[in-house]
Amino acid sequence: MKYGLFLGSLLLLTAFSCSNDVNKSMTDLFKDKESSLKTECFTSLEKDSIGEPYMFACLKNKLLFADMHQESFLSEFDKNTGKWIGNSLTRGNGPGEYIHLSNMLVVNNKLFVWDSGKSFVDILKSEGDTLAGEKHIYIGSDSCLVSAFQVCPVDENYFIASGIIKNNRFAVLDSRGKICSSFGNYPFSGEDDKENYITQAFVHQGSIACSPDKKRLAVGNMMGDAVSFFDISDLKSPKLCKEYNYAVPQYRKVENNSVAFDKECMVGFIGLVASSQYCIGLYDGEKSLSSQDSFGGNKLLFFDWDGTPLSLVRLDMKYSYMAMDNENERLYLLGIDPESLEYKVDMIDLDKLSFSEE
Repeated sequence: MKYGLFLGSLLLLTAFSCSNDVNKSMTDLFKDKESSLKTECFTSLEKDSIGEPYMFACLKNKLLFADMHQESFLSEFDKNTGKWIGNSLTRGNGPGEYIHLSNMLVVNNKLFVWDSGKSFVDILKSEGDTLAGEKHIYIGSDSCLVSAFQVCPVDENYFIASGIIKNNRFAVLDSRGKICSSFGNYPFSGEDDKENYITQAFVHQGSIACSPDKKRLAVGNMMGDAVSFFDISDLKSPKLCKEYNYAVPQYRKVENNSVAFDKECMVGFIGLVASSQYCIGLYDGEKSLSSQDSFGGNKLLFFDWDGTPLSLVRLDMKYSYMAMDNENERLYLLGIDPESLEYKVDMIDLDKLSFSEE
């Protein structure tokens, strides 16, 4: 199948709180809070420059697509003209090369990439048409942090890791990659689950978004139906401030403490991103693993950074990935057009949105 890329435009708490109702779903939080947006073609990106993207980010004037099937991990496009700029971050085991990028996030106009294959975070900045490395931080394992799945930057000095962590869901790491603290419990978990922390880590994988300005962290389960908001103003002791738990992930254990999800398990949050005002979730909410539909979400859930639900936006198609342009308050969505079977990128101008809290 030959893919192309098109860029479009979509127009237009501190107190702890927990919701847990198996008869409801995440969308019930947004009754009478739905908004609608329409799609309009904006510009096009050069075809055949990427194969199968699995992450993307916006860094200054560039859209960066991470691809599993090229010699270099990143394909770079000019976000204004759609012109292909080049490839970067060579795949390999040598110096300056990358084995597997598991995270790619932009904070303060710098690109943070987490290579889970080599266990390091690189901090990169854009200099013209090139990405220049600023810091290289090794994140090892110890008796607390057995294995990091994702590493989310708070800033250049602190990171929050998810993965196989004894007694907690997250670990706070400093600029040397050393653990400062650990915090958080898994949704739906009890005392018995603490002994099975490896299985819980696999079951509750999801997406992490952080707002350094608001001092908040959000995490949404990909499987099941749960989202949690943490106050990280004190990184020595982050605290849960809001949590919504609805559908428990349905799974069975397989070899090596890993899990296989049942076909009827609900798919929740495909991804989370952080804007200055909102935590935005790309959400599915369907038992879609047994269907032939493409993987992704066709709903955007907008929360404020205290976890208050603001609005639900239903989209015309499913998207698989999101990227945030914080300089211009624009949200980019990547998916496969169901008619052309070509990759497309749509955009929402967040400055044109207005949500009122009730």
